[in-house]
Amino acid sequence: MLYHASHIAGLKELKPQVSTHGKPYVYAIRSKLMAILFGTPKDDFDLLIDAEDGKAVLYECYPDAIKQVYSGKSCSLYTVEETDFQRGMTGWDEELVCSSPAKVVSEENIPDIYMEIMKATGEGICEIHSYERSEAYLSFLRDELQERVDAFGITEEYRKQDPRFVQYHNSLLNGEEMNAQQLYELAMRYIYGDGVPEDNDRAFILLTKAYRMGHVEATYNLGICYHYGFGTNVNLEKAYTLYLQSAEAGYGKGMELVGRFYNQGIYVEENREKAEYWLYKAIQTGEPEVVAEAKKELVTSV
Repeated sequence: MLYHASHIAGLKELKPQVSTHGKPYVYAIRSKLMAILFGTPKDDFDLLIDAEDGKAVLYECYPDAIKQVYSGKSCSLYTVEETDFQRGMTGWDEELVCSSPAKVVSEENIPDIYMEIMKATGEGICEIHSYERSEAYLSFLRDELQERVDAFGITEEYRKQDPRFVQYHNSLLNGEEMNAQQLYELAMRYIYGDGVPEDNDRAFILLTKAYRMGHVEATYNLGICYHYGFGTNVNLEKAYTLYLQSAEAGYGKGMELVGRFYNQGIYVEENREKAEYWLYKAIQTGEPEVVAEAKKELVTSV
């Protein structure tokens, strides 16, 4: 037998409905508790639901999400025959779907879903991860939410109107909950497509925030954005200024590029003396890549 929960009582047949997967399915699951978790309207921007070692695992996407979603909410728990249901159609192993109507075998009223969750937690068959503002939890939550924003095609207009995004998710996704190093690391992931879609526009925004917080590597990489037009228009004046700021803060790559600008007369007037000053300082950092580029540039300054 499989379970399906709904806030609608008295159903005799479960009809396929179009959900986030874009196809009409009847959804069901083998775990009674897991089914009950879907007994009232919610989505992945309220709670993340998974199963580990036979337990239901819940992650809150904002403070008190579990209580807000489930407290005082009832549902009908339906059982259906497993015939015609298929696994592996939705990307979640726990979920089975059927593209044709499924006859209801039995119905059970669940008067308060929240109380069922608390009971299951006490019995050790449900694990709750309450929302917390720790770096680890916010980093995990940000990645999970961004993945769903991209997968579901959530628009900027939707994010401006949905109260969950307005109050919580937008600031997290935009990096406002992060320190400078976290902003920088996330920006570089967007630049290289490391676990997230390549997005120079988003990387530029994150680097700008990290730069304003005094992050040296972000300062240099923001200079790269202005130099080559990644996520913004080419602006050699700003690129030079940012390279110089990073160089003066002791960043080798910044030193090498300031030297290159003076050596080649990029934005600034060509000046061999200043070029050699910065290129030799870059060599003194001992960073192999920086040293190699600085020596290459020095050859052309002779």
